[in-house]
Amino acid sequence: MNEVVVVVVMQRSIPQHHSPQMTKTGSDIQEFVQAGIPVRHDRAVSHMHHKYCIIDARVLMNGSFNWTRQAVLQNNENVVITHNMAVVAKFGEQFEKLWQQFSGNRA
Repeated sequence: MNEVVVVVVMQRSIPQHHSPQMTKTGSDIQEFVQAGIPVRHDRAVSHMHHKYCIIDARVLMNGSFNWTRQAVLQNNENVVITHNMAVVAKFGEQFEKLWQQFSGNRA
């Protein structure tokens, strides 16, 4: 059986509302934390707008898709899936940068 490693970086709140996204109705972040999944978040007043997922350092899913129930059921969203290793690597570098940047901000 292969090991599955999941880590999450997210925006803590929507600046104009100042309410924690991770505790809003429909958010699964608290379930992730309870399951032992490491979650880090920003504390910035600016909007962290990244929306992507890297799978096995080989697949990138990226687009406007907000990873919410609303996005799945009602919004007009897009997501691009690529196996282009140069693109996947660049997104991986950005993820690592954010992971380190938010090391003190654990959910």
